[in-house]
Amino acid sequence: MIEHGFSLEDISYSYGGKAAVENVTAQLSPGKFYGIVGPNGCGKTTLLDLLCGYKVAHSGKVLLGHHDLHHYNKKKLAQQVALVPQEFNINHGFSVEEIVMMGRHPHIPRFASPSTLDWQLVDEALEMIGLNHLRFRNGSELSGGQKQRAVVARALAQQTQTLLFDEATASLDIKYTIQIFNIAKRRVEEHGHTVVAVLHNMNLAAAYCDELIFMKEGTIHIQGSTAEMMNAENIHAVFGVDARVGNDLFNQAHQISLNYSAEDK
Repeated sequence: MIEHGFSLEDISYSYGGKAAVENVTAQLSPGKFYGIVGPNGCGKTTLLDLLCGYKVAHSGKVLLGHHDLHHYNKKKLAQQVALVPQEFNINHGFSVEEIVMMGRHPHIPRFASPSTLDWQLVDEALEMIGLNHLRFRNGSELSGGQKQRAVVARALAQQTQTLLFDEATASLDIKYTIQIFNIAKRRVEEHGHTVVAVLHNMNLAAAYCDELIFMKEGTIHIQGSTAEMMNAENIHAVFGVDARVGNDLFNQAHQISLNYSAEDK
């Protein structure tokens, strides 16, 4: 088993000379649920792309365990890290079952057919996400929310120790959002997996994340435990909005209230 924590060592990435991520250093330990929060364009998605190997840092290193991320070939890396992106194009005639089976491809030897275990994991993922009744439906016929749930099921079937969510529940109603984050949280607590989620919903971040990374203008403004980081000062410093942070007795988590009546400054 490969140790699945990440070490980011002074990494930077630019688009056309403009820095999207700049001089970021951080440690993401196994067995924690991390939330990445920050305004649009601050580098959150780029950071996830660097973590899953879709992009290569222009400077610095991304380590998975004790090894440079790019020393792993794509198949080996896909056995360790799964990404649920914001958007996934399903216009190629694949059924829901086939989409979820794509998550097993990194584990299937070349020229081999899916094993009994592969099918079992696909069945479990479909059942877990509540898509078993749509397993033979063409993916192009799904609603936006159903497509996104199919992609989540694909990532779950992939059975990686690290799961990355890039605003993965933005198109889902609250029932399925809670369902997916509960599944992810159980993987952290029961199996010591690592979850890193880009989130815009601050109350979800407060409820599910063990640690928060506040990003601003391509850098990490501050990182630490959710209990310490989720406060009005950090929210104002990063988002420029006034907020009140209290404790919600119903779910025993922080609750963020925003001042909607404040005038733009």
